[in-house]
Amino acid sequence: MLQVTAFVVIAWLLIRISATTSVVPTYKIPTNCNASCQRSIEEALAVDRAGWVNPNVSTDPFYTNPTNLSDYAAGEIIRWEDVPSKAFTTIDYETPPATTLSRFLYMTEDIDGNPIPASGFLLLPFTNQDGKSKPLRTVVWTHGTAGITRQCAPSNNKKLYYEWEGPFALVQQGYAVIAPDYAGQGSDIPMGFMYESGAMHAKDVSFALKAVRSMLQDRITHEWVVVGHSEGGMTAWRVNERERYNATGGFLGAVSGAPALRPLSLIPQSWRLAGDGPVHDVVSIFVLQSISRSYELVKLEDYISDIVASRIPLAQQGCLAAGGVVYGNLTLPELYKNTSWIEHPDVVDWQKRFNGAGPYELAAPMLVLQGTGDELVYANLTEWDYDQTCKTFPHSMMQLYMYPELNHDFAFIAGQAQYLPWVKDRFEHKVFAQELEKAGHDGYSFDKPDSPLDIGEADIKTQLISVAKKNLRVTRRPFCYLNNYVSLYFDQSGCSIVHAQNSGEPVNIPYIVEVVCSLKGGSTESLKVHHPIPAYMADRPGITHALGAEQPASLSEAFAVPSYDIADQLIQAFNIIHPAYPVLCLIKQDPCSVSRGSGIYLGVADRLSDDADYENDRMNLVRALLLLGIWQKGPKD
Repeated sequence: MLQVTAFVVIAWLLIRISATTSVVPTYKIPTNCNASCQRSIEEALAVDRAGWVNPNVSTDPFYTNPTNLSDYAAGEIIRWEDVPSKAFTTIDYETPPATTLSRFLYMTEDIDGNPIPASGFLLLPFTNQDGKSKPLRTVVWTHGTAGITRQCAPSNNKKLYYEWEGPFALVQQGYAVIAPDYAGQGSDIPMGFMYESGAMHAKDVSFALKAVRSMLQDRITHEWVVVGHSEGGMTAWRVNERERYNATGGFLGAVSGAPALRPLSLIPQSWRLAGDGPVHDVVSIFVLQSISRSYELVKLEDYISDIVASRIPLAQQGCLAAGGVVYGNLTLPELYKNTSWIEHPDVVDWQKRFNGAGPYELAAPMLVLQGTGDELVYANLTEWDYDQTCKTFPHSMMQLYMYPELNHDFAFIAGQAQYLPWVKDRFEHKVFAQELEKAGHDGYSFDKPDSPLDIGEADIKTQLISVAKKNLRVTRRPFCYLNNYVSLYFDQSGCSIVHAQNSGEPVNIPYIVEVVCSLKGGSTESLKVHHPIPAYMADRPGITHALGAEQPASLSEAFAVPSYDIADQLIQAFNIIHPAYPVLCLIKQDPCSVSRGSGIYLGVADRLSDDADYENDRMNLVRALLLLGIWQKGPKD
């Protein structure tokens, strides 16, 4: 008992001094960890330490506060260091070849607006996508969980943490990547690193951008986008909210991957899912450590178990890998002797003030990426926050992409196919769809039955509904919906054309669609929305094909993926908007036109999701009609 008590006392002291120290002295693994546990911890510590540039940042002059620290204001550079390279390879770091790395110490603000130091890095590409005479496009990268101590700063990591998942992928696209470590990781501040404190991290982003601008001036664009994942996804979301009222200038939008927005919802859900088994939880320990430094009534020793108290000094010798192993095999009773801290008034206040939980209005467009198999940030909670923002601020420009079965990291990596073109579009000022959108991505692989198209209509519908279920894409627009039924009409060219009002006749573009909107008072009113098409995009029928002139295509051919050149155009064009009702290619024709390919490649699931009663929203019809009218020579092409 005396031995355990000693562990508790030592742990408590180390927790308090960890605010100003980076690495605690080598600490013996406690006896409550068996041989297998000990080997795992030693391996995890070795992994963390192998990634450090400096084994102890508290002795690194770069991270040391100058004696005249109080002379600097928020957004000012304290120290700048260009990392040397040889033969286009950065020394001491493992960054992509031919990139340029700098690290910097600058001033940011704490939660009360007091100036404090923070560190970060700048990664520059070898080539500029806009040419040598133009400034580099600017992206701020906000990193996910790295650890809880100063030692875990991404600027002190040889691969800058998350490497190709974030900063490396961005710099290779030709962006100047500015990446704050977050105050307290790397830098020496009184309260220590405040994990999951989005309100503070958002300040770190704004002032890091301001600091780098002062250094590089016209070498980087004034316009910028923020991209982040996990803790960084939460930070990117908070940046978008902060820029609404504390604009840094030039903000174009945010990419928020697996955003850990509400720890007080995420943590209890992880406990429930664990049941009687291991919680695999390092996040809640990090959160509680941070809160206890700012709220005196939240005392760590009142809640953590003796096992955790004995292991905290060990976890603080490493970063995320070590923490995950040190605490990962513990059940909830082994983690906490009392879990009531999750409902403590000061903890609730922390989530509001430090974490910055909203919802709040957004300053610019935002793309949210989430895997449904995420084991750390749960999809239902991300969707809830998305819906709350949509409901409270219905004019927000947001898109949510759900990646079925993909986990925390895989979804964000897979999402590069969506978010990298999205970021580029922001800099090129392409029109963002003025709507709130949810989309589920199963990829673009369709069932390809070989049955010919002359089988019974019921059999066709059965097979197509099966396709729809596997490739369902859901789109929602709050408060507005289309009030008329839309069906498909097959003309003599062998292509289906959308028509409205049940008139039985094809609709040419321009067209009129009746929309019913729910007003705040609960009443409804009808209005006519006219979407004219410019003359140069008018409906000009191309070559037509008489029925029977060519051999009918089988279902497998009708749903075949178009050629690469067409597919590439479609992916670019439909990044924001795409037809919800397909143009089916009913005859064998090679090459397939882009308009037909659009339906085959992206439209089938949407059309049939309505037929199968999977989607009742009609707003997607407006987009379908519009796009079918402007692609190539119009819907009759």
